Amino acid sequence: MRNADACGATSFSVFRARAEWVGRVSYAFRGKHGEYYGGDCSYFGFPHPRELASVVFHNVRKPELNKIAMGFLFHRFIILGRGVTDLDKQTAAAQAALVGTTPAA
Repeated sequence: MRNADACGATSFSVFRARAEWVGRVSYAFRGKHGEYYGGDCSYFGFPHPRELASVVFHNVRKPELNKIAMGFLFHRFIILGRGVTDLDKQTAAAQAALVGTTPAA
């Protein structure tokens, strides 16, 4: 997906097939202007972090082209931070730790 944007799903449901690790997931989300969209895709039952399981990636110009993170098979998503505030707190904590371990001159 080119020009992809991400948002959280407003709702999602997982439907498991006979095998525990295969199924379908259906989801709904809202676009930047408040429009409702949705989709469904295969779900392979791989463990995903809770924060990432409900992230929906969609094309900015065509939001009907979308996919939820738990439907990706060959992608691994990592949380780098949860916003500028968290990154600032982490930076401040790291700097404070460095100052505490630096020998006095």
